Amino acid sequence: MNIIPKKYIKAALIFCWASTLFCVSIAYAQRPLVVGISTDVSSLKERQKAGETIAAYLAKKLQKKIVVLLPQKNNELIQMLKDKKVDIAFLNTFGYILASAEVAIDPLVVVSADARQPAAYKSCLIKHPDTKVKTIPDVVKKSNAAQLRFAFVNPTSTSGHLVPRLYFNSLGLNYTESHFKEIIFGNNHTNTIRQIASHKADLGACSYDDLQKMMATGKISKKAVEVLWVSSPIVNGPIAVRTQLDKSLKTAIGQAFLKMPDNAPQLQAAFKKLWHTSGKKTYFVKAQNTWYDPIRKMASSLEELVLILNYYTD
Repeated sequence: MNIIPKKYIKAALIFCWASTLFCVSIAYAQRPLVVGISTDVSSLKERQKAGETIAAYLAKKLQKKIVVLLPQKNNELIQMLKDKKVDIAFLNTFGYILASAEVAIDPLVVVSADARQPAAYKSCLIKHPDTKVKTIPDVVKKSNAAQLRFAFVNPTSTSGHLVPRLYFNSLGLNYTESHFKEIIFGNNHTNTIRQIASHKADLGACSYDDLQKMMATGKISKKAVEVLWVSSPIVNGPIAVRTQLDKSLKTAIGQAFLKMPDNAPQLQAAFKKLWHTSGKKTYFVKAQNTWYDPIRKMASSLEELVLILNYYTD
């Protein structure tokens, strides 16, 4: 019986291991990158159109096939990240705060109007001029609120639901459903503002920036609603990636967005639709996780944020 020398066996094992590693590397390189877009400020049609143009740009810059998914809710996108079905996520502020607590993700970039500071927006509480309450203390008073219909935007809106609800909580108003006569959702900022302007709701929450734009463009009269409260600036949600992605790939993805204004000016309209950015040009800046701490600190605990989301989206 011929005995194979150990050095040949060792060489054969090394060859098999190297071949397997090479095949795995090839398979990984050929695997498409999956982008999930759920910013909650744009319609499904707008997200779909924007997703197509963004995918084409990323495919060219990264030399990889790009697949775009359009989950309807933040918790759907978060689950996709957990299941590794999404690699790159476009999240609103609320969605990022929740996702970063439940799955390992890295914020890469945030939209910017000047290439220096992240774009930010504000929440506000507004009322119809004929609504009898005049101040926030009037709203908090149960005997007044029990007669009022309150409108939020949608369950996962940061400025149209999360921030104003947390603001109410800080005033001791912990359960708006039992405080007001009725709670309704307008589904988007424009509809919610119009519901209040037409007195289908007595007061409500919305994006202060969207309200100002509607007034500036004449979509509603400046006297149609009255502002009761305006929040501090809220940083826009980031484009984030799964932490487990290859470091060089994450760097390449980040650079693709940072260089987008010069490399792909045709994407300007798409990003304006996704984030409603102001200014003539949309830029990106490197994101910092600490930018979202003010919202985290508004909640008494992460569980409170999760409870709010799950109550309205399950």
